[in-house]
Amino acid sequence: MSQCLPYGHFNWLTEEEKIKLDIIKLKADGSDGYIFEVDLEYPTSLHSSHSDFPLAPERKHIQVEHLSPYSKELLQNLTGKQCLTKIEKLVPNLYDKEKYIVHYRNLQLYVELGLKIKKIHRVLKFKQCPWLKKYIDFNTEKRKKCKE
Repeated sequence: MSQCLPYGHFNWLTEEEKIKLDIIKLKADGSDGYIFEVDLEYPTSLHSSHSDFPLAPERKHIQVEHLSPYSKELLQNLTGKQCLTKIEKLVPNLYDKEKYIVHYRNLQLYVELGLKIKKIHRVLKFKQCPWLKKYIDFNTEKRKKCKE
């Protein structure tokens, strides 16, 4: 909450502006921030190194065919059912992403760690600043004094 947060001047970039934008060079503390809608490729060469903690989680319905044999057995033993609920879950996975919406700082990390951007659909630009920093710092100091 002490970092730069959006505060206004939201607008969509044009095609020309999208092309000129260099994602890697965007500054974390710059006056402009961005939200991207992109298609991401998760290269198979990264699957073994990222399998414990995949990047770019998605909200998905879990399908039985995506479960391991052990998980299928647990499902049967614990619930007596062979089907899952229709509730979406936040799922980290190694699949490619389509129309994935992501903050530019997360996207920079994903690209740095090896994900490939296949297509940029849209970019939302906004003004940002650390407008909550004073409030957070004030409360932090008050908590410190309270414990002393």
